[in-house]
Amino acid sequence: MKTVTAILFFTVLPHLTFADTYIFEDTTISEGSDWGRVYVYNTFPAITHVTITGGQIDGYNGYSDTHLSFIGGISTKPVDLRGNATAEITSGEITGLSCHANSSALFSGGTIPGQIFVEDQSTITITGGAYGKLNLKHSAVAHIRGGQCLEQITVNSTNYRDVEFWIYGLDFAYDPDVGNYNGGQLTGTWANGTSFSSDLGLYWTFGCITLANPMAFNCPIPPEMDFNKDCVVDSLDFALFLDAWLDCNLEPIEACTRK
Repeated sequence: MKTVTAILFFTVLPHLTFADTYIFEDTTISEGSDWGRVYVYNTFPAITHVTITGGQIDGYNGYSDTHLSFIGGISTKPVDLRGNATAEITSGEITGLSCHANSSALFSGGTIPGQIFVEDQSTITITGGAYGKLNLKHSAVAHIRGGQCLEQITVNSTNYRDVEFWIYGLDFAYDPDVGNYNGGQLTGTWANGTSFSSDLGLYWTFGCITLANPMAFNCPIPPEMDFNKDCVVDSLDFALFLDAWLDCNLEPIEACTRK
């Protein structure tokens, strides 16, 4: 198990109690509930990768050039990404997710019962899982290809800062006269046949908003390097590639040469 560096700058192991955990190197969290809130920084020029497969944390802060792979476990407080930080959430439960300042996240599985909040030229891609609310503001970009919204979606573009809201599915339609939330209701069917329905509230100044691509989505031939299977090769795929950089399964282990 890899070690982590605490705020007092000495090495600790899981199950020792500290209010917060500060990480500066590639780390895997697989058990324990005494991590507190996890803060992750990069050591330039390397990207710091954190993989969480189990256990419990009390929130996560990822800063510039860091990557989170949340594969299992629980975060009792939101995951916060800033300044080119990236995350891939495939399972487990996270209270909420916030993306700020050019950060990006892929949500493909698991549960986010609270809010997904995206702003400041950050990008969220949702291909699966269930989430409570999706709140898009101030130059946010959202690509929705699957999953279920349990409560509502809000799109708020102000001060000439457009929000891009892309839906990839079948027969999507927006009815402004239906829904329990200010706005209307968005309905449609994903490519796998699963139906989707959510209240959709639209708020903007001077009409600066883009609702785009309510058309059928099909990916008959996925790109070769599309590691997250969303039919687009982008920075999220690059982050997954870096996550596996220099992994070696040769037997015996001595046959693996790391340069």
